[in-house]
Amino acid sequence: MSGHCDVRILNKAFRYDGGRIFYNREYGSRGRRIRAYGKRAGGVTGCGRYRSVSVGGKRMYEHRIIWMMRNGLIPDGMEIDHINGDGMDNRIENLRLAWPHQNHWNEKRPSQAGNLPKGVARYKTKSGDRFSATVKFMRKPHRRCAFKSIIAAKEWLKKTRKELHGEFARAS
Repeated sequence: MSGHCDVRILNKAFRYDGGRIFYNREYGSRGRRIRAYGKRAGGVTGCGRYRSVSVGGKRMYEHRIIWMMRNGLIPDGMEIDHINGDGMDNRIENLRLAWPHQNHWNEKRPSQAGNLPKGVARYKTKSGDRFSATVKFMRKPHRRCAFKSIIAAKEWLKKTRKELHGEFARAS
């Protein structure tokens, strides 16, 4: 089982409320620095995508702490996925277990080619712009199609991702 931390310690140190964790009164006893009771724990990570908290001298993501407080240890090799793709939305109903490739499927990120949707690239031809759409499976390109319009590429991506990725499919 994953996690360097005892779930009982997490439940003693923190209180969960609406996707956030707050310090409990008991936390900080036995020579540790006293935290303000009721103060929100941790802060935003350097990349700005998640919140992290120091637990026993080690940094942990807030979403992992919340998951473990409610569900126990995270199985080895698994990750916590944010269903809506927002790494700052740590409500328990927005968190689920996922294998790394499933978590990757649900990633919310732009394509490598500017403002295009994830998986879409623009290329030029003599007859005008074309769009290449790629769906990955197990982190490798699995299906690829070319389209004359971005709308057609987006529709194909949505359908193909739903077929391949199931509940972890991200439409854009």
